Amino acid sequence: MAIHQGFGVAGSTLAGLLHAAGAGVVAIYTSRRELFDPEGLDVPKLLESYRQGGSAFVERASTGERIDWGSVLRLPVDVLCPCANIHAIQEENVGEIQVRVICPGANNHWIPEVEVVLERTGALLLPDFAANSGEILGAVMAYASFSQVEFEIFILEDFERTARYLLEEAER
Repeated sequence: MAIHQGFGVAGSTLAGLLHAAGAGVVAIYTSRRELFDPEGLDVPKLLESYRQGGSAFVERASTGERIDWGSVLRLPVDVLCPCANIHAIQEENVGEIQVRVICPGANNHWIPEVEVVLERTGALLLPDFAANSGEILGAVMAYASFSQVEFEIFILEDFERTARYLLEEAER
């Protein structure tokens, strides 16, 4: 089960990929509203609403229960995917976060002072520069006229090897 902060380009794409892989997205939150369904949100419906109406879609979403602002970070889930605001995790809320993995979709999602607190809970903190580098890689490779096939080969071979190395080093 996953929670997404933000449902823009990065967050909505990641939610769609997780849904396609069979993972349940139980909550999303944006600057406008938080939506929650313990059984899993209807991600295809949310994606369609986002495509049609931009970020305001959450205000009229017909899937999920609206919950109090800030309460979404207190939900016990497997993965938290902060894909929007910097410093979403701070000293004021770090003690309430109950996740196994934090996989950022943008940069600087926790302040440095809370990293040790998150690690003590046993949470795996994926480095933002590795977890969200696909957007920058894609832009650079498109600018350099790499084909889609060349891009996919790079991601599946070179980038996967590098990411695996980083995770193994982090575990050590």
